[in-house]
Amino acid sequence: MKMSMVFSKIILLLLLSPLVLASTCQRRDASSPNTTQAGPFVALVIDSSRDIPADTWATMKTYASNLVQDISVHRPSAKFAVVQYGSQAGLGIDFAIFGSQVPFITQVIQQLLPLSGPANVDSGLALAGAYFQPSHGYVPGASASILVISGSGQEGGVGNVSRDLRAANISIYGFGANDAGMDTVSQIVEDPSSDVQRVLPLFDDLFADSFFDNMINNTSTDPITPGAQL
Repeated sequence: MKMSMVFSKIILLLLLSPLVLASTCQRRDASSPNTTQAGPFVALVIDSSRDIPADTWATMKTYASNLVQDISVHRPSAKFAVVQYGSQAGLGIDFAIFGSQVPFITQVIQQLLPLSGPANVDSGLALAGAYFQPSHGYVPGASASILVISGSGQEGGVGNVSRDLRAANISIYGFGANDAGMDTVSQIVEDPSSDVQRVLPLFDDLFADSFFDNMINNTSTDPITPGAQL
């Protein structure tokens, strides 16, 4: 676990180094966001636990990268955050600095390393939920969504974090890479019949579905107010 976290941090530092100047400029902009063009804000929560087969893990990362690219094409003002989780949350990047830099976000996703320990989706959801605050680059009132990509089950089921996030006006959608992943995400979304999708090879087909139309057009006039435990 510790070695994987170290490697993840090293990779992140290498990716960040050529973008220091750009990050400084963007953080200056983030202090006074243009609320008329904000969002959607999308946090990807990616299962990186030990039980995911190598081929499934590669598919999940490719799928996550394609989601970011396709959403940015349909909504150029979109901003992204990335969180990975195993037994606890691992690497996390909020909206504030690189949220609109799609090539960087997709590169980070592709460089993610597996984490040790069983899946604990609640840890990933809690960290992602904490990013929907102005201090992390989020603009209150803009569309707020979390996309969970799961490839494993969770022992003992999931907790109440997803319920608290939905109560705070954050929409949650799930993608299962296999049956175990589908079972996990069906426990955290509001409506398993419409908010869960199996990972598919044809990404454009998803944008013809009302699933994505609802996700990227959902807006809230209420500020995000995560539960106390987040």
